[in-house]
Amino acid sequence: MWNKTVYTIQELAHQWRVDEADIVHEITAGRLAALQIAGKTRIPVAAWRRFAGLRTTTPASRRMSRWSLLAGMALLAAGGVIAMDLPFPMWQGQEIPPQTALFKDDEVFSDGDPQRYAPVNAPLDYRRYNEAANPPGRGFTHSLLSLQQQNNVEPGSLSFPWTAFIRLDTNHDRGDGVGSIVNLYNRGSGWATGYHVDSFALGTGTTLGSNIELLDLAGQGAYTVGMNIQNKAFKADVGMQIQVGALPDTHPLWQPGMDGSWQTGIMLSSPHAQGRFETGLELGPRTSGRRGIWLRGDYATGIDLGENDLSMQAGALLTLANAEQVALRFNAQRERIEFVQAGQVLAFLPVDSRNVNLAN
Repeated sequence: MWNKTVYTIQELAHQWRVDEADIVHEITAGRLAALQIAGKTRIPVAAWRRFAGLRTTTPASRRMSRWSLLAGMALLAAGGVIAMDLPFPMWQGQEIPPQTALFKDDEVFSDGDPQRYAPVNAPLDYRRYNEAANPPGRGFTHSLLSLQQQNNVEPGSLSFPWTAFIRLDTNHDRGDGVGSIVNLYNRGSGWATGYHVDSFALGTGTTLGSNIELLDLAGQGAYTVGMNIQNKAFKADVGMQIQVGALPDTHPLWQPGMDGSWQTGIMLSSPHAQGRFETGLELGPRTSGRRGIWLRGDYATGIDLGENDLSMQAGALLTLANAEQVALRFNAQRERIEFVQAGQVLAFLPVDSRNVNLAN
């Protein structure tokens, strides 16, 4: 539309995301010149440029004049949106449909299947359909967005390099608020992940693969969770997996001694003197299974309680030999400690007994 000499009200309202009534109001007030052509209202290009350039509200925007407006028009022609302080009264946000892509995808071989994508309503909706496999032996990626930041400051400098920042401020009572969402459809036999991080520790600072910080400012009634993992379909394999993934000696970053081992698999720690955990590890109610914790590896000590107690309910078995079904339990009804095998009592010790020599 930018090679035209006149615009319709509908064209301006669509391109500048305003109500048609606002444009009509400016024409009626005499602030925007218009023509009647074939019984329809038309706005000359020159009148619109003059109106948008002179009717902005700030000194900086008033100095914008025709050249800044032409630059904004060029961006709009390419499919983008320029943020301007438009002169319309009663400015309100308008719900807008997804826009066309800013850039053309030259690797598109077909229109693709739009049913693969969830319905979105966003200012920018760019979809890429790739049907060309990588050349043999080439590791090219197929990315839609690449953000690369080089933060090279002097040693000792105070710096906060944040390559991407997302903030969601919502007060909704129904629905789902999501600051960032990833949908992954893995239809082949290859490895795929919805979220992947490569962290390279090259200095002396703490390097984290992912950091989650919670601030419970609501007090009572709030339920805060650092990480929530759900299985929404059939039986899944592992809720959380921590691997030893050593680099092969053919990798360019490999050095002698690299085995990918961990000092500690899972640690509950506190940067302060007293870090309280009401429960360190809980297998919550309404959960069931064959075993709660299974030590299958080769460990010098299976469980090291340190100076802490081991507590269990009466009647629960402390198995000493699984294959022989030998266990130790407390019988609360008879008030005695029992050694059992296959459910049969081998020996017992009444709790009111004192100074009993079991060797006799």
